[in-house]
Amino acid sequence: MACAFLPEDSRPPAILATLSVAIAALIRTSRGQAPLAPEPNIGSAADLLRMIHGQSAAGPVAATLDDYFTALSENGLSSSSFAARIIVSTRASLVAVVLDAYCAFTGPLHGGAPGPTLDLLDHAEATGDIGSWVEQKLAAGERLMGSVIELSQMATPRAKVLRRALERLHPGVGRLAFAAEVEQQVRTVFARLKPGRPPLKPNVEINAALLLDAVRVSREAFTPVFAVARCAGWLAHAMEQRKADRLIRPSSANIGLVTRIGG
Repeated sequence: MACAFLPEDSRPPAILATLSVAIAALIRTSRGQAPLAPEPNIGSAADLLRMIHGQSAAGPVAATLDDYFTALSENGLSSSSFAARIIVSTRASLVAVVLDAYCAFTGPLHGGAPGPTLDLLDHAEATGDIGSWVEQKLAAGERLMGSVIELSQMATPRAKVLRRALERLHPGVGRLAFAAEVEQQVRTVFARLKPGRPPLKPNVEINAALLLDAVRVSREAFTPVFAVARCAGWLAHAMEQRKADRLIRPSSANIGLVTRIGG
């Protein structure tokens, strides 16, 4: 709603700042707390944490969220970034682009993934037998949030950036160490149950979830805070697409029960 009230000719800094302030306000009001005004003299990550928690964040904590913002600002043609390009190709405003991209981002298979990833770690920890738990999940064909067959060469480097940021904040202890144990069990069990298949590797979801948890962002706020990071990427995609000034209009072929989308 905050973005929808922006003037149509709003520029990227104003759009990104509006999203950040509005999301912090929503998080606070959901707790029955009054929203806080932004502080223009500190960095974006530090100010977001201040507006959420009501107090200044320690330097290392703010730096950790800043690394998160940097690593997750861009991921190629993800669903939301492609949606942003489609919208701007109609010559719609950048405000409309962010509203549309945010809607695409909220789905549980996209920006909504980190929260369930942390839930999955909770379930694994509660079983007391990680190997058997992983085997049951894979045998049932369930998706293990936070682990994927790598499709993007960007995924592993970004996951490593987040892991290093976490290790600087909490060196090798607690949930970080447990997550590493779960990842190892997933790789081992997957290789045994599905020989010859591409290996499962950790993507950004598990590290992103652990990082947000470490800087005291609640799970229900993971997706909107993730959107603050990705908003810069949506706007970059949109501005690049504007230069082409060409409508994106995929073709389709109705083949009965399913419509096949083509380039």
